[in-house]
Amino acid sequence: MEKWNLEGAEMDQPATIQITDVSVAASVDDEIMRGASTSWQKVAMIVGRIIMANPHRHIPDTAIVERIKLLVARGKLEAQGNLDRMRYSEVRIPSK
Repeated sequence: MEKWNLEGAEMDQPATIQITDVSVAASVDDEIMRGASTSWQKVAMIVGRIIMANPHRHIPDTAIVERIKLLVARGKLEAQGNLDRMRYSEVRIPSK
């Protein structure tokens, strides 16, 4: 079963890679939330930690960023900056 879906993009836009395996997506979401805190953290740092902790899984960085965007859209994380550029964006767990 395919775990990744590469959505086609125009030549001037990057393609997005989505995790299509539900169990892998849930696992990545759990790792993102475990790595997040109530303090702002660079998205690139969170992505790097997940990749380094799971070298055998070969999860593309862009797929992890897409999961972070989804968690932001669902209100599980707050974001600032441009989430399309992980070095220029930060996320945190919303304060209550």
